[in-house]
Amino acid sequence: MKIQSLPYAALVSGLLLLAAALPAAAQEKEEMPDTPDQKPLTVLDKILDRVTFSGILQGGYSAGFGSVSPIGITMGNGANDFSIHRLVFKVEAKVTDDLSLTYMSDLAGGYTNLEYYVEYTPVPEFGIVLGQKKVPFLMDNQISPAVHELISTMSFLSNYMVACNPSNPLNGAWSGRDLGVEIKGDLLGKIMSYRIGAYNGQGMNRRDLNKSKTLSGSLTIRPFGGLELQGSFLSGKTVAVGDALFVKDRRRVTKGESYRMDRVAGGLVYKSERFGIRSEYIAGRDGNVLSDGVYATARVLLFKKLDLIVSYTYADFNKGGENHLSINNYVVGLQYKFLPKCRLSLEYNVMDPQGASNTNHMINTQLQFAF
Repeated sequence: MKIQSLPYAALVSGLLLLAAALPAAAQEKEEMPDTPDQKPLTVLDKILDRVTFSGILQGGYSAGFGSVSPIGITMGNGANDFSIHRLVFKVEAKVTDDLSLTYMSDLAGGYTNLEYYVEYTPVPEFGIVLGQKKVPFLMDNQISPAVHELISTMSFLSNYMVACNPSNPLNGAWSGRDLGVEIKGDLLGKIMSYRIGAYNGQGMNRRDLNKSKTLSGSLTIRPFGGLELQGSFLSGKTVAVGDALFVKDRRRVTKGESYRMDRVAGGLVYKSERFGIRSEYIAGRDGNVLSDGVYATARVLLFKKLDLIVSYTYADFNKGGENHLSINNYVVGLQYKFLPKCRLSLEYNVMDPQGASNTNHMINTQLQFAF
């Protein structure tokens, strides 16, 4: 992943936003009338009126007990530390009502470009996006860390399948994002939504390493209030950035090798004021290694600002392979929302790998401030 210096990236992003907003401001030729209580709008006022800033800071304490997870997930092994999980800033500029620019970066552990894209949506039924953002695969992958129920933000199965952490060394960690072009739209008054795009296939802040492109898409149906049904996929030929964990038919994908990476998922979301649940079945193929599993995450409002969080994940890695592994993962926690976008979270996580010697336990806490 290419890390840019903060002053250079900040200057570039600032100039881009200024260039985007100035044409829109210049179109507004009529100044607001002079009144005793209100002055005419300046060019800067008009620019700021079209630019939105948001951010999130998440950090906490973790303590682990047990062995290191067999698939590279950071659990156990005596972990005991305070850390900053995310320090994310996002800027959105409306060039016109149909055209916008978005830039997002993370400063936790170094400066990283997360998203930068232009979006043109002339009608609700059709829009086009060019740049780097989250691919349409998985409902779990689309949820902002600012509102996700779990401190880890996704089930470990989702992380493995969409490379949000380094648990799958073939993909590395690219945060579920990639660079490409996407079309999207809402149909029948948002009863149905679609997204489909073509991407480099190497992930966030990486150039394409072969001539193939990766396709990803999703279809969402909302039959009635609170319920969403979604199917999604990710498919293409990509280049391994590390050696595979699993072997099947005496075959292992190695670093630098082009291989097939295919994913499919189907699931549902239901939300109400007091209760919410999200669940997906996910299946994938890396070369000739097959994996699948399911997760379910639920939220129950206990009191006015206090939620109970419960999550379960089952994953079966390398089905029919030489070093087969299946894992059960359990999470129970509480989150207290002391302000609309600020919360304190506590989780107890148990990972039980079948075929491995030790069960892993971890306690996680997190404090979040957002605006």
